[in-house]
Parts: sequence; structure tokens; C-alpha cells
Amino acid sequence: RGAHSQRRLRDALQLRRRPELGDRGDAVVSRPCDGVAFVFPGQASQRQGMAAALLDQEPAARSLFARAGEVLGLDLAAACTSGSEALLRRTDVAQPALLATCVAWLEVLRERGVTAQMVSGHSLGEFSAWVAASVLEFEEAVRLVRRRGELMEEAGERRLPVWVGLFEA
Repeated sequence: RGAHSQRRLRDALQLRRRPELGDRGDAVVSRPCDGVAFVFPGQASQRQGMAAALLDQEPAARSLFARAGEVLGLDLAAACTSGSEALLRRTDVAQPALLATCVAWLEVLRERGVTAQMVSGHSLGEFSAWVAASVLEFEEAVRLVRRRGELMEEAGERRLPVWVGLFEA
């Protein structure tokens, strides 16, 4: 079963062997297992154009980004395809952008029959994991990470560590 899951995942992602990466660089799952885990990244993983190919090729991704844009009142698809690095460094934009990109990839994989036995996320990636686990609706996650990003942006403008407020109470 593990080999079958790896094959489905590799086919879904259309991964190609890259000799310069060695034996471990050609697959997301590097050894047989009983299932697949999705691990979602935290902030600082965003890049200019990070969703361009995804949005160009996948209707499910376009639909998801449109939903996020409606919630935010922001063209998140443009931010993730043609937006500047400076725009994507803004925490209030970067966090919803990364969430939408991760969840769009999740939807694409699910459409291709790839499901996860386990999900996890680092920091901001926890929100993507909660959406993947059906603990949180996507639109609510978008609202939450936008607000999270705004608060982090404000803390950064004041040059205060986010945890300072804990000691003022």
C-alpha cells in the first residue's frame, strides 16, 4: 500500500527525477510508509510568483483564490502571481497568501486522489493543517490569518516583540 501511495503522490505532483538532487530529491515520500502526511510551511516560505503556475493551470486553485479575495477585499491571486517582494513581505498579505497557496495545492492533490493520513504545520502552517483536517473552514482561516498578520505587522512597526504584551497584564 505504501508504494501505491507514493506512486499516486508522485504522479499527482508530476515529479521528475533530478540527478543533481540525488536519490532523496525525487519524491516527497522518500521511503515506504502506510500513508501520506501533508506538512505546511510557516511564513517566510512565500516567494514572488509562488502561485503563478498553479493559478494558470488549476481551476480549483483559481476558485479558492477568488473566495479568499472576496473575504479579504484584496486580489490575493495578483499578489501571489505578479505582486512585488515588498508586498509579500507585509505580514498582513503574506499570511493569507501563503494559506491560500497551501490550501490550493491541497485541493489540487485531493482532486487527483491524494489524501493525507496526517497533517501538520509550522507556525502559520497550522492554519492550513486545520483546514486540511476540516477543523476550520477556509474562509474563517483566511480571516484569522489576516488579523494575525495585521497584529504582527503592528507589533513590528512598534519594534516590540509580540510577547511583550504578555508581561503587561
